[in-house]
Amino acid sequence: MKLPKLTIKEILLSVPIIGAAAFYGWGPFSDYFLTGNYDENVMLAIETETIKLDDEQQLLTIHLKPANRGNVPVELRKEGKKGSLVLEVRKVENPENLKWINPDQLELVNKIDVLEKYKDGYLIEPNAYYDEIEAIKIPNGIYWIKAILTFKDGDIIDQSYVTKVSNEPNQ
Repeated sequence: MKLPKLTIKEILLSVPIIGAAAFYGWGPFSDYFLTGNYDENVMLAIETETIKLDDEQQLLTIHLKPANRGNVPVELRKEGKKGSLVLEVRKVENPENLKWINPDQLELVNKIDVLEKYKDGYLIEPNAYYDEIEAIKIPNGIYWIKAILTFKDGDIIDQSYVTKVSNEPNQ
């Protein structure tokens, strides 16, 4: 194989073109192959608020906030694909004991799959933040809230939150 002979003019002309290609190509190359910016990046947050119903019970409103900070959409449930967003509320009976609390041993107050109501599927768009709201009437006390987001491939993200439901004003 014979290599073509290049003149000085052709070499000098090709150097800035190669440099520009390297300069402008480095960003997309590093985003895709090195940093993974074109991957899914799902996060889950929990917030709560209460509404006083009477002296004994409150309406606990739970905000589940799935967010996709990645650059590709994430499909959780559609046409036979199994994905779920399960919310568990457990009552903490004796918080005054000086020991770690095991949430699996706490009394389960209620459990729901939030995505069951989306029969046509659930898709989290890139850079989107959603707010799924669930409400439950419960007596005053301390509650352990856990949200488990399960993807169709079996990967999970979970988030826990402890809240006090009482008639005392927020401080």
